[in-house]
Amino acid sequence: MNVKKYIIPVLLILAFTFIGYINYVYPVILAFTKGDNFSRTTFQYYSLIIFYILILVTLLIEKDNLEIFNIDKFSIAILPILGFIRVKLNIPDEEYYRAICNLFGLILFAFCFLNWRKLPKTKPNWVMLGILSSIIVLPLAFPESIQIEKYAHSNNMYVINPVIYGVRNFFFTLSFVSPFEEIITRGIFWGQLRKWNFDENKIFWIQAVLFWFLHGWQMFTPISFFVTLPVITIIFSLLVRNSKQLFPSIVSHTLINTLGPIFVSIISGK
Repeated sequence: MNVKKYIIPVLLILAFTFIGYINYVYPVILAFTKGDNFSRTTFQYYSLIIFYILILVTLLIEKDNLEIFNIDKFSIAILPILGFIRVKLNIPDEEYYRAICNLFGLILFAFCFLNWRKLPKTKPNWVMLGILSSIIVLPLAFPESIQIEKYAHSNNMYVINPVIYGVRNFFFTLSFVSPFEEIITRGIFWGQLRKWNFDENKIFWIQAVLFWFLHGWQMFTPISFFVTLPVITIIFSLLVRNSKQLFPSIVSHTLINTLGPIFVSIISGK
């Protein structure tokens, strides 16, 4: 029996199950136990560690077939850099979590160094389209601005110090969110479905629905969950399907997450 072919699917199930637990099960437990919310932030690092393991295992097992997983040079090369720019969440024992993540970053750096020529080249024209796609945040910011409670904190922070908060939000998105969400859902999961001979159109919608479902915590802000999230999910997915690379969607994802609250703050007049 070829054990290798089961490793990536099992790790994917583990990763998605953990995200589902964070977004759906843990809030219920928290509500009934009336505990504090410290774990919500700590989970950022737990998720990160699981994602790093999944990414590394995929790279090692599939290093000669990375194009199947939409992996390109920059989408992987950015990961070792994150250790230098990762913002602090100010949680207990954070230095240990950061050290573990940085260790994974060093391993990824070694992988990139040893396999750089084999990695599929990033397509600059698609990266530019990824940048341009972030313009969508402007029309989306208008309905988003109606959700006053969701943006109360960020609006206040942009009033106090817009530059520092904007930069911090950019680096938070880059170091905890966009590269990992894109690599896991539109990279490894997409590639695994390809290996199972799923039709490309079916893969497009399966991963899009999964990505939407994994952001279930946003259902408490209906405009975000039923309007904004589906729109940007389609944009990210189109970038990946047509470019067959992840870096354009990583760029788009990062910029949209960063610019969204800024435009909402401006529209809200805060």
